[in-house]
Amino acid sequence: MLTLMLATLSTGHASGYFYPDVGVSALGRGGANVAGADDLSALWYNPAALRRIKGNRFDLDISAVDHSVRFSRADDMVTDDEGNTDVLSYDPVENEAAPFVLPNFAVSSDFGLENTQFAFGVYFPFAHPNHAYDSGGAQRYNLVSSEMIQGSFGPAVSHQFNDWLTVGLGVTGNFLRVKQDLDVHMYIPLTGFDLGELGDPAGDVGFALEAQDSMLISANAGLLVEPPSGKWALGLSIRPPSTYEATGSIVADFSNHFLYTSPDDPAKEIIYEPSATADGIGVTVRMPMFIKTGLLVRPIDGLELEADFVWEGWSVNEALVVENVSFLVDTTLAPVEIETDVELPAGFQDSWSIRLGGQYAVSDAWSVRAGGLYETSAVPTSSLGLGQVDMNKFGYGTGVMVVLNDRLSLDASFGQLFFETVEVTDSANTAIMVDAISGEVQEDSPVVGNGTYESSVIAGGLGLSWTFGP
Repeated sequence: MLTLMLATLSTGHASGYFYPDVGVSALGRGGANVAGADDLSALWYNPAALRRIKGNRFDLDISAVDHSVRFSRADDMVTDDEGNTDVLSYDPVENEAAPFVLPNFAVSSDFGLENTQFAFGVYFPFAHPNHAYDSGGAQRYNLVSSEMIQGSFGPAVSHQFNDWLTVGLGVTGNFLRVKQDLDVHMYIPLTGFDLGELGDPAGDVGFALEAQDSMLISANAGLLVEPPSGKWALGLSIRPPSTYEATGSIVADFSNHFLYTSPDDPAKEIIYEPSATADGIGVTVRMPMFIKTGLLVRPIDGLELEADFVWEGWSVNEALVVENVSFLVDTTLAPVEIETDVELPAGFQDSWSIRLGGQYAVSDAWSVRAGGLYETSAVPTSSLGLGQVDMNKFGYGTGVMVVLNDRLSLDASFGQLFFETVEVTDSANTAIMVDAISGEVQEDSPVVGNGTYESSVIAGGLGLSWTFGP
């Protein structure tokens, strides 16, 4: 039973909530915003760029992200007891979750100081939003549903040391909440619920994981080099690696399994209770170092163009560490109790992206933005699954800003990401199959991760910036 309890966690980390971009204005520039940030999105991209904001300012963004995923599981060859083979085909499944809404807001002030700007913000990256699939679909041994909330909050400060050089530093509290649901298959050998019967819902047990870390402290340092002429700017920001220590629980639902009938007919019961819970589990997730660089040029009045390079060190996630597992299942045979720690392999790889974008002031009141990006995947094909859909991708963003008066401006943006379609033939994602008599997990369980993965993301948002005070 040990692997049964713990393998449910293998889809709940790393690329499932990687950090892409933050904010409406940056979305309109295709994420190219390290050297050119001129609003409170600088809290995320480069805190040194806060120096471009003078006086007192309040920014509010509301964005929505929709993640489209389609998975066509590869056909399986099935052999019966007489040696006859047949092809088992599966219907494709698609993500049915509603778009995910992300609010971001921040406030800044120079407190009357000429070369120093202070800010505080709460912001949510455009990470992968909610997933929900057919509860009876062929993917259910990999994922049924997932919810993920990840955000950051905290102060930052920038200081301009001379006409060319500005340095910024931010301190962030980060929070993470993850919920995952999938099915495992629990059978009794030689009773018709053996390896050949994977897929029969009478043998399925629903497993639900929920874990959270409410306070991970991290930092973000930035540098901005820009001459007085303003003809160009060079930006650099670094976010060091950090580690989430999430705690939570796993709930196993036996209510639809053939080994549990109901309290009205106890003679047929092998499992006493309809569910069992493991509380106090610990999940250690390592977030990578992020290095962002950007070069901005202003060749003519009103036009700025930027090229960024971003590196993300996801290879730090060699394994997922799960601690303090204590699980008890009452049966007529004997209670099963597990208390242990374990490591699950991840095998992620570093990724990088190139972003090109900019904006043009059509008039004093109107500006337009546009940009594009290419990003490599952090997940090898052997680890791809519906809980961590991350392939090589390219995308674009476009937006418009209108200045209503000397205090108020509005932003609107729209963007899309298109993931490379991947046909996986080397998947390491297998169904979790448990012998109900011995409690042992099958080592030769069928692969459920092979197949074709298709994905895209649509994001859009509205933003408001208000300068207040004297």
